[in-house]
Amino acid sequence: VTADSGEELFFTSSGETVHVNTAAVLNADILTQNGHVHVVDEVIMPMYFLSDAIADAGLTLLDSLLTLTGVMEELSFPANYTVFAPTDSAITAFLDAEELTIDELLLDVEGLSEGLLAHVADDYFLSTDLVDGDLLMTLAGVPLLVEVGNESIQVGGGEVVAADIAADNGVLHLVEDVLTPYIQGC
Repeated sequence: VTADSGEELFFTSSGETVHVNTAAVLNADILTQNGHVHVVDEVIMPMYFLSDAIADAGLTLLDSLLTLTGVMEELSFPANYTVFAPTDSAITAFLDAEELTIDELLLDVEGLSEGLLAHVADDYFLSTDLVDGDLLMTLAGVPLLVEVGNESIQVGGGEVVAADIAADNGVLHLVEDVLTPYIQGC
């Protein structure tokens, strides 16, 4: 639904509770002379999605790849995701190591989409929730190994360089590598 302001309103339900964006509906369908009123528990604000956080973090290459593959749409709706976002320098280093260009990468949109989805966990994990040895399942269906040291956190072989960037549909962690899925025994 589009509000008069032009902003999208997202309706979700959990059990018997209905939310408009992040506001819970406390009392619904109050009849008035000119329509209906729904009482909510907070001011309804525009949503700040992971797609917004990625753009605000200056991740131009990741933003472009997510948009070109259609994966960005997934990050623009209510959910509880954790995105381990490679920095532009991480993507550039990956392309150099693989001797690829962006154009060559885009020749396999399906494979690229799977690779990008391997950076998105289907749950909300702050950096304080990450435990050494945990395996996080991604939207690509592959696990990422968490390694926690005294001074660092690595996920899928990528070091977390900025953590806990909150969005209304999850959390963003910047990583300094393109991640690799966990393969048992390797």
